[in-house]
Amino acid sequence: PDLEAHVELRLGYPREIRGRVTDTRGLPVPGATVRARALDSEYSTPNISPYAQEPNSHTDVEGRYLLTGLREGLHAVQATASGFLASMVRADSGDSGVDLQLTRSARIEGTVLGPEGGERPRAPNVEAFLHRSPQVVDWAEGYYAEPVDPFADPMAWILGAGRPTDAEGRFVIDDLAPGDCVVSARASGRAPTDSEAIHLEEGGARSG
Repeated sequence: PDLEAHVELRLGYPREIRGRVTDTRGLPVPGATVRARALDSEYSTPNISPYAQEPNSHTDVEGRYLLTGLREGLHAVQATASGFLASMVRADSGDSGVDLQLTRSARIEGTVLGPEGGERPRAPNVEAFLHRSPQVVDWAEGYYAEPVDPFADPMAWILGAGRPTDAEGRFVIDDLAPGDCVVSARASGRAPTDSEAIHLEEGGARSG
């Protein structure tokens, strides 16, 4: 048998994607990190080789970015910046005007107390859960598909947004999306408890 194999690889011409990153007021976000991952289709997971490089760029003072060295085809483009929630769009290599809008994240600060009010349980796990509107599924179609976020942490839906308290029972939960949420406190040997509904504004902070 022939134990040798001949493999021929043909390099393509590098493509690029360019655009601008702004906040919800339309102002540029300088210094944001923009990266791209190749996709097989709009509903696919990223087509990533362990040897592949992930093109990335940083926005200038006008919020402009340029991603170069891309393969031909569909890509997921994500923008991240400190104090903002990540934003992601899909674009074909060679596209220009691929703009992303970042929303300022919100934060919650608070204190966990024991059953009598003054006692502070030791390092309980505090978690915030954002209420989201239920998705409407058209069962007449026979299936429901939603594009996969290629940059999402696959364990995020399990871990939630939990934060441990400090020695004084204080906690901070940041990088939250605006909207209504509830804070739940859980500690070993204690019954869990939930806060009242909290409304978070973009870029806002709530304490209690």
